[in-house]
Amino acid sequence: MTAVILALVVGVIIVGYGLHVAKNPWRRCLRCGGGGMLDARFITQGRRVCGCCAKSQRGGHHPRIAVWVTQPSKAKQMAGR
Repeated sequence: MTAVILALVVGVIIVGYGLHVAKNPWRRCLRCGGGGMLDARFITQGRRVCGCCAKSQRGGHHPRIAVWVTQPSKAKQMAGR
């Protein structure tokens, strides 16, 4: 009985995460936090463009890992590759 309940809970979590990824396929950049800029403290004491975000079509945001796993062609298109 507890195994059935556990399976139902895990199933609900997986379906919920799938719906969340379908609604929100983008995540913030882990390097710059979604701002598209990084602090360049040692050289210019200013800010510079995040190299990771400069490659993507939507600076500061990238496709989630679940999008890369389930729809690789869509993820490549979203990332601008």
